[in-house]
Amino acid sequence: MALHQRAKTSPPQARQGAPDLSTPTLRIDGNRLVLRDKTLFAQSDEAVRDLVDRVFSAVEVRAVALWRDRAQVRIELSPLADPTAVWPRVGRLLREGAPERRRAEKLNLAGPAPGLSVRVSRAGDALTTFRVRKLSRERLRIGHPLLRRRDFLYRFGLLLESIHGVERVKLAGIAASAVITYDPETIAPEQVLRLLESSWDLVLFGPHPPEKPKRLIAAGGLLAFSFYAQFFNPAALPFAVAAVLVYSAPNLIAAVKDLSHGRVGLAALYSAGLGFLLFTGLPFASGVMAVLRQSWPALSTALAARSERKLFAEHRRRLAWARRADAKGGVALVDVAELGETHLVHVRRGDFIPADGVVVEGLALIDEDMLTGFRGAVDKLPGEKVFAGTFVREGALTFRATRVGRSTAAAALADALPHGALNNLPSSREAERVANRNAKPALLLSAALLVLTRTPRLAQVALRPDFASGPRLSAHLSALTALSEALSQGVLARRPAALERLLCADLYVLDDSLNFSAQTPRVAEVIAPTRAAGQEAAALATAALAGLRDPRLEALEVFAQPFAARRAHGRRHHAGAVSFWDDDGAGVIVAAPAYAARENFGATAALGKAVAALAKARRDPSERPLVVARDGKIVGVIRFAADGGSRLAAALAQLRAADPEARFVHVSSLPQDRAEARANELRLDAVFGDLDCAAKIDAIRSLSPRAVWIGDGADPENALARDAAFVSLSLGGLDRLGADRADIVALRGELEALAAARQAARAHEARLRADYRVIYAANLLALAGGFLAGFGSLRAGLTSNVGSGLVFLARLRGLGAAGENAARAAAARRALPALPPATRLA
Repeated sequence: MALHQRAKTSPPQARQGAPDLSTPTLRIDGNRLVLRDKTLFAQSDEAVRDLVDRVFSAVEVRAVALWRDRAQVRIELSPLADPTAVWPRVGRLLREGAPERRRAEKLNLAGPAPGLSVRVSRAGDALTTFRVRKLSRERLRIGHPLLRRRDFLYRFGLLLESIHGVERVKLAGIAASAVITYDPETIAPEQVLRLLESSWDLVLFGPHPPEKPKRLIAAGGLLAFSFYAQFFNPAALPFAVAAVLVYSAPNLIAAVKDLSHGRVGLAALYSAGLGFLLFTGLPFASGVMAVLRQSWPALSTALAARSERKLFAEHRRRLAWARRADAKGGVALVDVAELGETHLVHVRRGDFIPADGVVVEGLALIDEDMLTGFRGAVDKLPGEKVFAGTFVREGALTFRATRVGRSTAAAALADALPHGALNNLPSSREAERVANRNAKPALLLSAALLVLTRTPRLAQVALRPDFASGPRLSAHLSALTALSEALSQGVLARRPAALERLLCADLYVLDDSLNFSAQTPRVAEVIAPTRAAGQEAAALATAALAGLRDPRLEALEVFAQPFAARRAHGRRHHAGAVSFWDDDGAGVIVAAPAYAARENFGATAALGKAVAALAKARRDPSERPLVVARDGKIVGVIRFAADGGSRLAAALAQLRAADPEARFVHVSSLPQDRAEARANELRLDAVFGDLDCAAKIDAIRSLSPRAVWIGDGADPENALARDAAFVSLSLGGLDRLGADRADIVALRGELEALAAARQAARAHEARLRADYRVIYAANLLALAGGFLAGFGSLRAGLTSNVGSGLVFLARLRGLGAAGENAARAAAARRALPALPPATRLA
């Protein structure tokens, strides 16, 4: 606790220069130098960091141990060093000005516990507070006293697994260490250690580990004792029964509370089973049921934790280094933590982008699938935005960083993804409601059978079906699958419960903050020497983009519809271009003007002038012109204009087709006539203008209790209206994700994300229905076994739990398949194709 308080409350202070060493004592103790200074640790941590940097300027220094409570610094020297020769040099270093290198700036100098030291040692060119031992070229053992705590060790494992270049992690809590296997071609040990030192906040204050299954452990002990007493030592049966009573005390208390409020539920059902235990005096069956009831939640939690690591591994990736460019064209490798806003960063083929920024130079093919769900790489040209965590498939570019570290969109996405249990799910509440509802007929049936048969067997059988375990784990694990499915389509469900509530929505409210003026592209002009060449250029461009999620494709298909279709053979996407062979065997390249200008294709004077002018212009990617070249000569240039029709209208038409009963309305602060004019193309059911924030809230609540608000969730002016809705959907996109507080975020900023979210929710609902059918079939089979096959309570309970087991296996297979798909996608993303011998096709 003291460590937490120090880490939380130590404010950053201004550097105070060299520590006051006017009255220190520096003495030799064997192969160590011991420095005592009463004022050193009373100063800021910066003074201690200065001292560490100064001391390590001496190459003979191997490690430094800091003892705060003793006001002592122990300087360990290398075995061959002469302490008498090093002593005066260290003294001079301590009296000199500020050190040139600041290697101790990111070190955690708070002690692991009161009375213990902090040991700083060398690790290559870095300083670290970890105990480091290199086991081989690809394996490293990293230890620290803090890792003896289970929560710190868990978070340390999460951090190590997220580092790009670390391939495997093996934790050892007893040894307070971890053994990592890393790719030396991707990351160096010093880079790993520097990243760990700069990430102590995550280790100290990150997500909590799954709770230990204490009740499962207690139930296991109870089962073992009951088995021993019932089958080997009958004299111990009274003690075993008493142990079961103590274990079941919480259920008894809950049942009494429920009955006092006129409720009968699961607690009463379990308490009735306890009554039969007291009657029979045989506790083994109750012990088995207790273990099973505690096993399913523990298995579900463990599976969810393991699946989250696999499903979201790419989204939680941390980069250790970056290439920082300077104004003179030089490039230097630096730690990502050293990047700042406005720094120029250079990336090239095979790199992950380390920060958010805007391209200033170059041309690259970027894969954004892990962030936006967009299948296929996209071209990035000067003036366009790039995001941390995305992958450079081809080309190279330099961008100016706008957000770094934990302020990037990728970091915001990683923080929004779940760690551990998914809480407040409607499906979980429904599982509890259904289980408690089923408890009443089960109790009535048990009582009736006891009266009719005057024996406890069938009455106990009626109480054994498990109505709760299967639905609980199904709700949790199926919801996690739905989150993963939605994310793969570019939809972030920040609040998982909102995904389930979408299917109940009956009204969609379009807010002012939407971009009503956004238009789809259309072909504005084809510049070509002849009409036939222009038609050929349009047909070839359509073939190049066919099957790609490119907003220009639909415009090309409409424009080229009257012309003869062309087929693309051996199509390949380059940075800024698509190349293929046409039906005649000619090489075709459909490229951005910047690519065409660089490659210097053959062209007429008019076409060459048009390409040169377009290469300098900066446009939205949906309006980017296309240059079509065949056999190295430009056939035509296609320009686009953003006036092909409202994007919102097209998306709303798709939503109406999928949900004909839904209503769409617009709430606006604009005057009524202007609001109606803006929404004319959308064919909305109603438009409400002249509304301030309070009036918007009243309108949303009065129109429907199940309304979905659609707007920009990052706009603070919309916060109250957004939160008043049943579900909020933001089209703010990836760029504004850090400030977005909507329940669901469309990472590509497109309304089509609503259809993808509903699809994931419907798949989740279908899984829940299938799981309920399995559970009820198993419970009915257990009851039938009691009547027809003479099942006792134990066999009936085991048969019922077969249903929970089948549900668990189904969810295990589903999450396993999703995790494998994510791993395959990540591997395919990093598997770069071989570069062709020439960029242009002959």
